[in-house]
Amino acid sequence: MINNFVEEKVIVNSTFNLAATLTIPENRNRKMPAVVLISGTGPADRDGNMPRFSSNIYKALSDFFAGQGFVTIRYDKRGVGESKGIHNETGFYDLVDDVIANVNYLENLDFVDKDKIILCGHSEGAMIATIASTRHQVAGMILLAGAGTTLRSALNYQNWIVLQETKTTTGLKGWILRKLINEKNYLKRVNSLFDKCCRTDKDVIRVMGQKMSAKWIREHDNLSDQQMLEVIANAGCPILAITGEKDVQANPEDIDKIEKLNLPHVKCRIVLGMDHILRRSTGKRTILNIKKQYASEFSQPIHEDLLETIREWTIKTGIKGV
Repeated sequence: MINNFVEEKVIVNSTFNLAATLTIPENRNRKMPAVVLISGTGPADRDGNMPRFSSNIYKALSDFFAGQGFVTIRYDKRGVGESKGIHNETGFYDLVDDVIANVNYLENLDFVDKDKIILCGHSEGAMIATIASTRHQVAGMILLAGAGTTLRSALNYQNWIVLQETKTTTGLKGWILRKLINEKNYLKRVNSLFDKCCRTDKDVIRVMGQKMSAKWIREHDNLSDQQMLEVIANAGCPILAITGEKDVQANPEDIDKIEKLNLPHVKCRIVLGMDHILRRSTGKRTILNIKKQYASEFSQPIHEDLLETIREWTIKTGIKGV
């Protein structure tokens, strides 16, 4: 375990300049393995934070990896934080390009082992990492809360969870929710969003008064769950696929689908008691009160079983730092 490391602010050259933080263990006199941290959907910064949402999820993961002897890089997405570009004009494949730009940056550092660079993607970041691996060879992938699935499937799962929770919600709130959400219409919002974006060739449209990237939705819609599974099956590197049992934003059953493929290069794990922000959740699974739940967990550390699983995997695969 390495306790001393430094952080340096750097600029990664992609289509737009991306502001990033490089975390470097104390010993630069040897070649070290490295990790690109890839964040999930939305305008959270490189640490995983946005107004009223201070999870520090990627900062915590970065510190963990640095403690294991890895150089890490985490970056603000286009149009977020200190990075250039416009966030709601960014497409899915733009995000893939930015991952590869970060890999290229690491490859040019004299203290990084070019043959030991791995991608660690969380939520949508797991989808981005999966496709990025088809465009640039990496030493391994860690797919957190998003392995083997697509955005549409993830959104459908979230709406299904809403429907199930609505059925057991009591009082006036429950009555109102059951009037609005039922078996026939619980997928309507997701389908309408994808249909609207696929009917236009505009990069940006307004949805419920807010600008969003139709390009991003269209590019996601070109992918299928089967394609994602095929990429994982044919990947030329070891993969660790993990989702929490308490996750209501990524379906833990997707991990079961991958495990049933019986792929020797893929290790699968469902972490008991872990939710989507990689913390231990002791309450019942909820999506209707998810903001309150997450806020109560921000001060907690990343789930210890997740970190131990990652540590063991890096040792077993030979990508370990110390």
